[in-house]
Amino acid sequence: MATMVIRVWDEPAQGDAFRARLTYGAVGAMEESIVTADAEEVLELVRAWLAACGGMQAGDELGGVG
Repeated sequence: MATMVIRVWDEPAQGDAFRARLTYGAVGAMEESIVTADAEEVLELVRAWLAACGGMQAGDELGGVG
């Protein structure tokens, strides 16, 4: 079993920019966090995490997004 939490917030001083913090881990493993302002990086990290969980292949689409 594994968990990923994605928290997104606006960065008003940066115009239309946002920040996202992805926190993920598996039962019995150390939690990891990454902060990014790149939507493509968020999608790549989610795809890689799902692939590591065995849920999909690294190049698969995420619900039609991508």
